[in-house]
Amino acid sequence: MTESVILCVTPERVESWGRSLSLAGLNVVPCVDGAEAALLITDGSPMPKVQVQRLLEITNPDETLPERLIALVSRRLEAMRSHPSTTGIDPLTGLPDREHLTMRIENEVELSARIMKPFAVAILDPDGLDALADSLGDQAADHALAEFSQMVRERLRRVDGVGRWGRWELGVVMPATYPTQAMMVISRLQDQLAASDAAPGRIHSFTAAVAAFPIDADSAQRLTQLAESRLADAKRKGDGRIVMV
Repeated sequence: MTESVILCVTPERVESWGRSLSLAGLNVVPCVDGAEAALLITDGSPMPKVQVQRLLEITNPDETLPERLIALVSRRLEAMRSHPSTTGIDPLTGLPDREHLTMRIENEVELSARIMKPFAVAILDPDGLDALADSLGDQAADHALAEFSQMVRERLRRVDGVGRWGRWELGVVMPATYPTQAMMVISRLQDQLAASDAAPGRIHSFTAAVAAFPIDADSAQRLTQLAESRLADAKRKGDGRIVMV
């Protein structure tokens, strides 16, 4: 598993900072969404292998020279490589576990309040896994969940967070995202899954709920509780539903 760093930047610095880091041999992917921007950085390993992402903030960006920028990022990556840890990673899916994802949500609450832009959380529950486990066993259901998890990870933005939330559920964190944008992202995932000729396992749909900070809730705990409550309501109404209210 490759460690990575998300470096928060302003849009006007994306090109120059990204060029400096790339010339230093780092793998850099710019992520720009309107007035918000970030650089996803690894040490040159293939980007699809990235699972763990950590935020890096630079206190005096106007005074940061390219050499200092490279040194800061390189030291962070080196420290992460020197102290490898599998804690916080779900062994079945290879994604962050619930505790790690909860910490990410708490961090996003602080960041969202600082930049005055909302972020969204979604919980996805693949339909039919209980029935699959009953008919073919837990191993078959676990295999389907692992494939589903990979499909979701590959189709989200690199700045988004995704992890295992419950027995079957996945949690998704979408920084700097309004509720309607989050609904579009999750709906697109649903459409891609339904249209796929190689649906993971026997999963052809999922039930999901979306909640946003600070529009729906004023804390990380209330936000996740609301998303879980909305998911429970959606599941009572039938498979394949995505709810926001």
